[in-house]
Amino acid sequence: MLRTSMTLAILLASASAFARDPAVDRIQRQFDAAKPTDKSLAFYSLDWAVNLREAKQLAAAEQRPIFLILNTNITAGTNLYSGHT
Repeated sequence: MLRTSMTLAILLASASAFARDPAVDRIQRQFDAAKPTDKSLAFYSLDWAVNLREAKQLAAAEQRPIFLILNTNITAGTNLYSGHT
């Protein structure tokens, strides 16, 4: 019981030491506003396949079409293999 009381006292003391600072709230709001939305990240949630055989298997299993992208210069500024353009 004493150990629990001491732990609770330490937690309460540390909680008051970390009271919310208005600057922290402002930064948190800015961070939340700058985060990408789920809609803008939908491209990265697609099931990408590295080769056509794997794409055909995924398409058949999910009953979905295949969207094929051919990139002849994988080392250029756009790297579609990793999903970053």
